[in-house]
Amino acid sequence: MNRIITLLFLSLLLWNCQLQNKPKTYAFDPPQIEDKELYDIDSLPFFETEIMQVASTGYEKIISDDSLRARFNHFIDSVYNSYEEEDEEEWLDPTDTLISYRPSIIIDTTRTISYQVSKWHSYKLPTFSYGKEIYPQRHLSTPVYEDVKGYRVWVANLSDSIKYILTQDGDIMAIQEALTPEGKWKPIEYWAHSWCGNSIRPNPLSGLTYTYFTMPIYKGEYKTKIRLKVNNEEEILYSNVIEGTINLKQFQEPSEFVLPSYNRRKREGRWYGNIYFNERDTIDVL
Repeated sequence: MNRIITLLFLSLLLWNCQLQNKPKTYAFDPPQIEDKELYDIDSLPFFETEIMQVASTGYEKIISDDSLRARFNHFIDSVYNSYEEEDEEEWLDPTDTLISYRPSIIIDTTRTISYQVSKWHSYKLPTFSYGKEIYPQRHLSTPVYEDVKGYRVWVANLSDSIKYILTQDGDIMAIQEALTPEGKWKPIEYWAHSWCGNSIRPNPLSGLTYTYFTMPIYKGEYKTKIRLKVNNEEEILYSNVIEGTINLKQFQEPSEFVLPSYNRRKREGRWYGNIYFNERDTIDVL
């Protein structure tokens, strides 16, 4: 009898181990995309920093603009054709209830990919010399390109409706947040908002289409949970939560920013909403 119980216990233990080792799956099958540059992933470094970084999340479309436009028009036609003629006074545009700004944001941790840091030099944070913060002139510092490890982030429309994702100069407005030792979500990146209103553009995603960008994997001694916070029109979107490591100093806000407008907002006590996507009180873990 004891032998049978032992065998059952070992079988359950083996089954549980197999479940733990099973690759993560998501609500959709991410398209297989080859990296443009081939690197030895194991030799790539993690992005390691002791200060908060400014995010830069340029994205790429899976399908062309022409194909996306054709799908968009086909969707609109099919919606209108499915509605019978009604009293004009009672008739509402059916697309009003079908178009929204809520695509899914999924951090895909099943694969580590190469990620080139290529824009952050424009908003470079200070270097420290003899205890003093030295600030470079914006756009005058030499561009720095570094290949680091990253995760692909999918912006997916898993429905038959039309979704939109907002971009600023071709970048999806996303920052990483991490869980503090006190159990609060706090930004470890900040966003550099454009001064030009023409920089903001809504991008339509018809049914079952995707775009993607890449986020760096940080390295540090503090193990925590990480998520993405995305500014999308009047809505704030959050990604799935993943495990990660950071440096605790990344929670510290810079004492001064390179952009003068940010420093002015900080002095006037109104800068959080412009940098951290309408940051409200930090959110407790549910």
